[in-house]
Amino acid sequence: MAMATNVRTDTQVPSSDGRVELQQESWDWRVAARRGDTDSATALAARARRIAWRLAHPDAWRAELEKCAHYDPAYVYDEAHEYDFDWTTDPDYPFDVHHNAYDQDGFVSPEHEWHLLLLARMFSALCALFDDIEVVRVLNEPDLYIPEALGKALGLRTAGGRPKEMVQPDVLVLPAGTRLPKARVLRIAEGDPVPELAVEIVSPTSQDRDFDDKLRLYAALGIREYLVCNAGSRPQGDDPGWAPDLRLFRQPRDGMYEQMDAPDPVRADDGDFLTIVVRSEVCGTELRLHQANPRTLPQFQWWDQRQGRWRDPEADARMEEGMDTAIAMLHRVLPDDAGPALRERIAERWRTEGPPEDVIDRLLDVQLAPSEWRSLLDISPDDESDSGDHGPNRTPGSLGMAGRDGT
Repeated sequence: MAMATNVRTDTQVPSSDGRVELQQESWDWRVAARRGDTDSATALAARARRIAWRLAHPDAWRAELEKCAHYDPAYVYDEAHEYDFDWTTDPDYPFDVHHNAYDQDGFVSPEHEWHLLLLARMFSALCALFDDIEVVRVLNEPDLYIPEALGKALGLRTAGGRPKEMVQPDVLVLPAGTRLPKARVLRIAEGDPVPELAVEIVSPTSQDRDFDDKLRLYAALGIREYLVCNAGSRPQGDDPGWAPDLRLFRQPRDGMYEQMDAPDPVRADDGDFLTIVVRSEVCGTELRLHQANPRTLPQFQWWDQRQGRWRDPEADARMEEGMDTAIAMLHRVLPDDAGPALRERIAERWRTEGPPEDVIDRLLDVQLAPSEWRSLLDISPDDESDSGDHGPNRTPGSLGMAGRDGT
């Protein structure tokens, strides 16, 4: 919260030729600077002075906080962060305000757009992976309360030295079959389940926190895996941006995680795409961060062994749209000797395992040569029986489906 109404003041200064000019004075340290307001050194110095003032005048600072409609006396406010009427720089603040962040030059800026978009993609992908339709196992930005003794032991404190009571992971995955009695609030010290997977999306300004404080916290809590993702940034002008990254930490022992070695990122010779793959035991499959080119947001995907393809909500939507078209065409082109039950078995197999990549070409061939429909669609005698086999046995990818290097 700003502790002053004036941002700048201007002073009249006579010039050498007698004209009066306005000279801008130093930035008001009581106001959090945004890029373009002043220089980096001034912004950093102003922030340090604001922190020092809060530490020296806790009652006055508390009075300023109480003016905010979102103020909660039970929350442990951190002197290192800003709390304004409708925004904050505290990444763990659980109330309905805009979240800004300090960049490396000391300026306040909106939370990185790619961070928010990738968070939405990762959350949706994990819900699909765990078939969490009710969203009770995969939690988006939940309140994770820290046991008091653990917070003190790990040295997780505010700038004023008070133990932190709560953090907000980007995503948590709970053990199968568990359901929180309180939506998106997790109190492990009171018997709530220990999550199996924690996910954080980092930025250049949050790396120290996510790779230090949260790494130690999640390991000490016994969270089985910790997935850290860097969304990267889009190149702008002479700024090449930074590349996406994906790291997995597993099986904490003695309060420390082991980082799982991922294969070197795969990048096209022309630099147009980047792929990083890690294998998660909690997810039971491989996870992939795939960027089509440096100017596009990375896609978070999971490998579906049964369908033999990388999946994400957008890819699923495209496949579903194509599936509807293929099944409608199937019913139109199959001859009469393919009865209703068989048609439904073929359609169900495609829905479950995915259709052949060249399904439209195959159906067009059936239209040209109806008598060859069995061979063209890989229909075996078992498919036509009532033995309970709801589709031919085939390995994912055998009908031309995308492999692990596909998109």
